[in-house]
Amino acid sequence: MSRALERYPEVATDPLAAVTLLQGSVCSKLGKQATLFMPTGKMAQQIALRVHADRRSGRRSFLAHQTNHLSEWEDENYAVLHDMHARLVGDRNELMTTVDLRAGLGEEAATVVWELPQRELGGELPSWTDLQTQLSYAAAAGVATHLDGARVWQTTPFYARPLDEICAGFDSVYVSLYKDLEAPRGAVLAGDENFIAAARTWRHRLGGTVDEAWPLALLALDGMERASAAMPAYVAHAKTVAAAIMERTPATIRPDPPHTAMFHLHLPIAPAAARYAQQQLIEDGHPRLGLRIRTSPNPVQCSIECSFGEASLALDSTLIADTVKKLIDLARP
Repeated sequence: MSRALERYPEVATDPLAAVTLLQGSVCSKLGKQATLFMPTGKMAQQIALRVHADRRSGRRSFLAHQTNHLSEWEDENYAVLHDMHARLVGDRNELMTTVDLRAGLGEEAATVVWELPQRELGGELPSWTDLQTQLSYAAAAGVATHLDGARVWQTTPFYARPLDEICAGFDSVYVSLYKDLEAPRGAVLAGDENFIAAARTWRHRLGGTVDEAWPLALLALDGMERASAAMPAYVAHAKTVAAAIMERTPATIRPDPPHTAMFHLHLPIAPAAARYAQQQLIEDGHPRLGLRIRTSPNPVQCSIECSFGEASLALDSTLIADTVKKLIDLARP
């Protein structure tokens, strides 16, 4: 907070200026007409879907990948609060394709949702050509395009394009303020002026107009400048670590090589044994590889989501790879 207040001294006399500054900065980076600060990403996502549905009278569904964040992690708020339903398409273990999109897009759909990067697939990204083809198809069908861009800051090295170009084909974009920017909480929703005006009304209806939340905006401003500059280094470190793991252990990486500053570490050991081994290693002073052990359809395999940011740069790739090897060895009978 002290560092951020030094960088933005006007906030000391007008705290709400932090929100204005954040909205303007995100608006510029994403290349959209307007933005709106939200206290949580869950609120931002459901509002985006509701506004797009209301603009397309009678269309109460959205199309998304099997593992979209709204269905997996948000208690289906779109259904309970907004009388909408999801049409899930494609293979759960593969990226959504243009064929999936064409097969799933019906007359009742108001919106198509993309998640870039795809968290449940280890941060995988579609090729630029595939993404543009899908966006063009949706636009031609008169369907809104929404980007779940919680971690969109990570996509610039892979696409070798600025954020405004990456976001150009989307009618609305949600970005998280904590998943890479390291604010405690918060989100920003972006779109055209009419979209944001409607979103502002829904934010108020859902209890999200919280003036006292300005510290989240200030911390996100500070984090955005640091993360934007450091993201290539985070992605490069993820690739270096992944290569070391593949070289020194029987584990595998998805995607290989990583597309972003995260990947899924797939282990040839049972989940319960992996949990026990990881806890033992943490108690012995080894770095934590991820927040939780993910189960697999194969009961003798599991995976860990590994994310890379400022703190991880201090961890040598060999150290991490050796920790993975020790985890596997300790978990095996």
